[in-house]
Amino acid sequence: MTVHGKKGPIAVVFLFLPLSMCGAGGFDLDRSWGEAASAYHAGDYGHAVEIYEHILANGFASPALYYNLGNAYYRRGELGKSILCYRRALVLQPSSQYIRDNLALAEMRVKDRVEPIPLLFIIRKWNELKETSTVWALAVGACFPLWLLMAAVFVFFGFERVVLRRVALFGGCISFLFLAASLFLLFDKMEDLSARRTAVILAREAPLRVSPEMGAPQQFLVHEGLTVEVLEQKGNWLHVRLADGTKGWLLADSLERV
Repeated sequence: MTVHGKKGPIAVVFLFLPLSMCGAGGFDLDRSWGEAASAYHAGDYGHAVEIYEHILANGFASPALYYNLGNAYYRRGELGKSILCYRRALVLQPSSQYIRDNLALAEMRVKDRVEPIPLLFIIRKWNELKETSTVWALAVGACFPLWLLMAAVFVFFGFERVVLRRVALFGGCISFLFLAASLFLLFDKMEDLSARRTAVILAREAPLRVSPEMGAPQQFLVHEGLTVEVLEQKGNWLHVRLADGTKGWLLADSLERV
């Protein structure tokens, strides 16, 4: 990778320094966290992975934990699991630029080069807003047009001046449109999270077949780290779609949902 500017190499190095996380409870989180960080800095990435996975197994999860686990997997050369962890970190903290930078860096090493389908500007911005916002942020954002709509209704029915009522009517219509869009975006985000349609290839390579059968013709091979969209499942097979719109079937054990 070419890094431009004098600060480029420093930025890349510090992207892979573990983030800190605090916790409490019966499980000694602080001690395990410290041991994992020490192992990581000592270059014992396998041990760091074991500790971070142990923390996850004890019911603790956070953006920092998935971020650090992704870093450790990346250093071990396990590209698929690294990208999976970064994407899980983004689900919890979609606005983090640190996580996005590391994800982009890891995806540069994915063997497959899939060009996404060009989207209309408004659809692209809609998807960007959905991907970079949490459910809570979208819910709070929907409150603003709701308050404006309520204020417009109050003015429209509470005042007799024609000018005020016209302004209230116009403002109410605009607020209603923004409220409808905000709620649709919120429910779209919630549906994406519940469906868990995003998945990452963990196998070194896997044949993408035209139908859910071992003897079915294969279209081509997909490789570790590639992100796909899961459309449906039939037994041990998943129907997936690549970013360029190509569809096919993969064995379920060759990938893992985010």
